[in-house]
Amino acid sequence: MSYTWSPNIGITCIDSICGSAVVGPDADTRYTVVAVDSNGCRDTVVVPILVTGPVIFIPNVFTPDANGSNDYFEVYGNKDAFRFMEVKIFGPLGKKKVFESNNINFKWDGTYKGHPLNPGGCLFIRSKWFLQGKTQAEKIYKGSVTLLK
Repeated sequence: MSYTWSPNIGITCIDSICGSAVVGPDADTRYTVVAVDSNGCRDTVVVPILVTGPVIFIPNVFTPDANGSNDYFEVYGNKDAFRFMEVKIFGPLGKKKVFESNNINFKWDGTYKGHPLNPGGCLFIRSKWFLQGKTQAEKIYKGSVTLLK
């Protein structure tokens, strides 16, 4: 039996002897495998793989009180899957920007211009994420985080 796999992107084996393979595409992909037995009989199978994206957790509360626990606002999850990120945090009423970062591994300590912000209230978050391997894949998150002390 021989096998032909296509496309050959994000697949562990495209050799003609591989009857099975592990795939890990960066984007939605339709894989096709054509199997031919020793009698020349062919069969084709098309398998669509939908990429749902990495798991990301954005907390909605943090406590920048220097006790060593939950002192920073940051994003958790598979950040290696992203090639670009932009985070903007605005103060209550969403009028004044108090923090901005393009660093995927950012940590915000709850300060503005070196001074701690008052606890409570809502800080509005807007972040954009661009997935690796996708030129136009943009995910925008909007939400709020509460600063407690």
